[in-house]
Amino acid sequence: MLKRFLGLALLIVIALSVTTAAYLYAKGYRIDFKNRSIDGTGIIQITTTPKGAAVLIDGEKSPKQATDVNLTNLHPGKYKITLKKSGFIDWQKEVEVRAGLVTPLEALLFPAAPNLKAVTFTGVLGPKISPDNQKLVYAVNSADKEGLWVLDLSDRPLFFSKEPKLIAQDSSTFKFSSAEYQWIPDSKSVLVTLKVAEVEKNFLLDASSENKQFTDISAKVSELKKGWLQDSTLKTSDRFNHIGSQAKKLSEGAKTVSFSPDEERVLIVKKDGTALVYDSKPYVGFDDKAKIYNLPKADSYLWYPEETQSGHDSHHLILISKASISLIESDGSNQATIYTGNFDLEAVFAWPNGSKLIISTSLNSSIAKQPNLYSIDLH
Repeated sequence: MLKRFLGLALLIVIALSVTTAAYLYAKGYRIDFKNRSIDGTGIIQITTTPKGAAVLIDGEKSPKQATDVNLTNLHPGKYKITLKKSGFIDWQKEVEVRAGLVTPLEALLFPAAPNLKAVTFTGVLGPKISPDNQKLVYAVNSADKEGLWVLDLSDRPLFFSKEPKLIAQDSSTFKFSSAEYQWIPDSKSVLVTLKVAEVEKNFLLDASSENKQFTDISAKVSELKKGWLQDSTLKTSDRFNHIGSQAKKLSEGAKTVSFSPDEERVLIVKKDGTALVYDSKPYVGFDDKAKIYNLPKADSYLWYPEETQSGHDSHHLILISKASISLIESDGSNQATIYTGNFDLEAVFAWPNGSKLIISTSLNSSIAKQPNLYSIDLH
């Protein structure tokens, strides 16, 4: 009886030992036979868009593996990760590894020589993007095309036309191509202001089709703009309530304030032109503390809406400077210059899914007297 009891106890001890060893192994703990100890290890989980990037650690010349990949059995500490892929700009970041934990890294790699392609051919004036970032409105004053046009940027089924759409054609009475215009907050209409017989008139144009009837709404424009401003102020307040009072305090007296697509980060540009990002949820690290990152100097900044393997990216910005356009991570790292040359500083837009940028430029000014829209492919 005693032997059977001892045998059963031994089996229980062995089972518990195996279970414990398996649990510790799964948690990243390994036996260091040299020092006769059990050391904890961690994992760096790397995904890239596009896939297939070579992974180098701490400046080594031979790549570990190609992404997507998990780097396992890493001792706690900081590691410099470099990602390389032919035809793309190198990516690099220092990350921390902790015992028993996974450090996720999701990197966007941008092409070293992106493709430039014409989107319009009629010449464009004053392009403006809608608040939902799905459409561009612009004026054309070339023969037979004079008026206001809208370019749909959304990913629509193939049977929908991707060609620019005329929404208001010039006439002897209304010169829409020389009017002032702006999107209204719902992105469905464009408010146009122009002079008719020296009298200022205002019209709301449907952005989805050509407008034939024009009704002057000048009598209620001031009230409409007041309501739009109130709604915008309320939405901004709600966003600051979500992201935290520290961000709101940092934005006091700022030149511009804009929120990332997921509204977890806010870009604040001060009146002196300096810019910072308040990040309420840093995506690399182990604490939940908000962080503040200073950005390189640029003429203007935009959030970049890349769609990645894990969803909508909110960790990149577009830096617009004279003669150059760059993409950068929201923590100020991995600045990648993707275009240099002449372009309109106020006409740089991101395609809604992040697959390309749209710029206004003249590649052959001896023939094209006015700029056109061009796409810069980023995939």
